[in-house]
Amino acid sequence: MTYRVIYPYREDWELEKIERIVFPRRTLREIYEKDLVIVVRLDKAVEGRVNGKKNILVWNFWQLLNGSLAEANASTARTSDGGIVVARTSGDPNNGSATVTFGTGTTPEAYDQYSLASRNTAIEGAIISPGIIAETNQYRLRFGRVSAGTVYEVGLYQALIATTGSGYEVMLGRVVYSGAIPSGKNVYYDILVKPPFLKNFVYYLFGLLTNTDQSLVDRSGATFTAKTSGDVQSSATYMRVGTGTGAFDFGTYELTNPLDCFSITNFYWADRTYSFLQASGAIRFISAYTVGEVGVYQNIYDTGGATHPTLLMRFLLPSPVSRNPGDVFSAVVIIYTSK
Repeated sequence: MTYRVIYPYREDWELEKIERIVFPRRTLREIYEKDLVIVVRLDKAVEGRVNGKKNILVWNFWQLLNGSLAEANASTARTSDGGIVVARTSGDPNNGSATVTFGTGTTPEAYDQYSLASRNTAIEGAIISPGIIAETNQYRLRFGRVSAGTVYEVGLYQALIATTGSGYEVMLGRVVYSGAIPSGKNVYYDILVKPPFLKNFVYYLFGLLTNTDQSLVDRSGATFTAKTSGDVQSSATYMRVGTGTGAFDFGTYELTNPLDCFSITNFYWADRTYSFLQASGAIRFISAYTVGEVGVYQNIYDTGGATHPTLLMRFLLPSPVSRNPGDVFSAVVIIYTSK
């Protein structure tokens, strides 16, 4: 039997209903052969809000994030002309903090957009310092700016570094208002982070978006200062299994009785239609073991250059899976978003 878990958590979906999101199709056979298939609809687990109004985090945002998780250079589009530039997401991609931008355009939002319809720097007032707000079932990454004129569209821009070493600016998200935002209003661009992503991921992402170093907790429980202002990852994501069955907790930094997976493969693909990150792993047990949880990790550099294995996501199985000595357990995690 293949167990399927959908995040945000759903038990009523069958894999057949989500096949259309899988690319390339050759991966389907591999997915069906896994004991556990975990699908994360990324744009449901990481959402954008502007003063409470839902917005579209465009493909540049997912490229920046998934490229960093896969330790692969990701193609992004410049805000100036939409030209494709390869971001240095396998190294140091940030060239400054993300900031809120304003415009007067009213073209509807779309996933494949790369700039505001009509940006106007004259109506961009004082920047409100970015911050993180912990809430009951989510974390809120907050960016802000004061309007200095009549605003119809709000964007989130960040300067990145190309693999050539040159800097360029990209748009990460956009929202359009039917009624104007008046001058003097505080405008907050929030990114909401929900399960299965842990507190480590929240600060990892915040550091990436603000070009600052952040405190994380590695799987030994030690707090360290991650080099999220630079070349933060020393590997792509990888998987471990655990016996834990406890409820999701943002503060989790390690699984219960964890074991490393082997035969780990990562695959990353994206364009202006959708992005797709797949991590696969398997383990052969030397003694009886009951899998209750799966974790996704990344080896992260601290500011001194040391490497810290760090848990970023935790998935709880709908029901534990028991295995005997010599048995193999295999799992695949698919993280995707689309238009």
